[in-house]
Amino acid sequence: MQFPKMEICKRYDLNCVKVLEKEYENLNEYQLVLMLKITDPFSNAVSHMSKKVIASIFGRIKVSSLIYQDQMKIALFYLPIILQQNTSFPLNIVTFAFDMIHSGLANQTLPNKEWIKIENKSPFRRSNNIALFLRPEYNPTFDT
Repeated sequence: MQFPKMEICKRYDLNCVKVLEKEYENLNEYQLVLMLKITDPFSNAVSHMSKKVIASIFGRIKVSSLIYQDQMKIALFYLPIILQQNTSFPLNIVTFAFDMIHSGLANQTLPNKEWIKIENKSPFRRSNNIALFLRPEYNPTFDT
């Protein structure tokens, strides 16, 4: 297989998505992580990806063995997809993405520009309760 130059993918998400959809089974973990890092999860091409392919790609990556920065990039790829699609995803993917983003917010390691992208283009924008819940300063009190 001739692997396309990554510069092409940075400029054309559709090319990245096509490679991911057709070749994800032939790509190694490093190549998959690299492809996810440079693919815009908010792009129209990604929104049309098959849920099965998206889940299968995650299943081929051993996220626990990755460094924190790569784990965060994968979470930043998956969370917007999960939030924008009208379908359910496997619990392990949802839990991983949510926990990573929540942890990044709580520890202030998530770059603000990344949070703004998620907040502005997701249900967080429409639902203040969810946005508040994810923010680290959220500390609900319950009347009993």
